[in-house]
Parts: sequence; structure tokens; C-alpha cells
Amino acid sequence: MVFLAKRAQASSAFLVDRSYGIRQVPYGEQRPLSASGHHAELDSLPGFDREVRLNDEWLPVLDFRGLLENDQFLNAVA
Repeated sequence: MVFLAKRAQASSAFLVDRSYGIRQVPYGEQRPLSASGHHAELDSLPGFDREVRLNDEWLPVLDFRGLLENDQFLNAVA
């Protein structure tokens, strides 16, 4: 599962899950990936900078805008 956020400041995101497909859900608490015990390795990847709490699970957030502004990503898909 991963959250896909249209904007970093949004309080809801799209949850992608094989079982349920894609759905928009609100989330509450968030923290930087650098403070994560589970997803800290994602902090070095473009588009990932935080994770959010949904129920009792912390999920990484992929920020599309941050990803699309990254030259390395754009060169890879060009």
C-alpha cells in the first residue's frame, strides 16, 4: 500500500491497495520519513518525504508534484 498525494499540504490522499483499488481517504498524523522506523530508506528517493498514519499503520506518501519536479525522474521516463 502507498499513499499518493496531489499536494504535500493536503489532508487526504489516494490510497492504492491491491484489494480495494484506488480510493481517496483522509489521514491524520504525519511525520517526516527521516523519523520513520519502517520507511526511512525511502527518504532518499524523489517524491517521498513523509509518512502518514492510517488506522494503526504508518504509510509512505508519494508526492506527485515533488516527483515531477525531480530531474532524475524526468530523465528516466524521457
